[in-house]
Amino acid sequence: MGKASQRRKARRRTYLADLANRNPKRFSAEWAKRLRSWAHEAALRVEQSAPLPWKRTDGEARDPRAFALIEEAMALLAECGPVALAQEGEATREFLTHWCSRAVSRAADPRMYRLSNARSNRERMTTHAFKLPY
Repeated sequence: MGKASQRRKARRRTYLADLANRNPKRFSAEWAKRLRSWAHEAALRVEQSAPLPWKRTDGEARDPRAFALIEEAMALLAECGPVALAQEGEATREFLTHWCSRAVSRAADPRMYRLSNARSNRERMTTHAFKLPY
């Protein structure tokens, strides 16, 4: 990473930290914009790392690194302060986990993520309002 890129990241961190303390509502809007961008980045990382490890024929495994975005986002959020982390932390982890899982499953087999991505299925699974087949 070059010097200019490092400076931009540092300025972005200070801007977001300042915004989280001064105007939490505006911080949420800025953070949502970055979340959408990271969701798109997850899809790009998976596409660029194709063929995926389970589809490779030469035996050499490649890691798509889509899930590394979650840790990068959480680290940036932690640098913004405890208020920002409490406000956006859980939603950030859930949102990015969903989009990273979706990107990986689309590359491998879209049926793989179908059961857990529907909100109604997730609600039924968490409230135990369904009967098990056995």
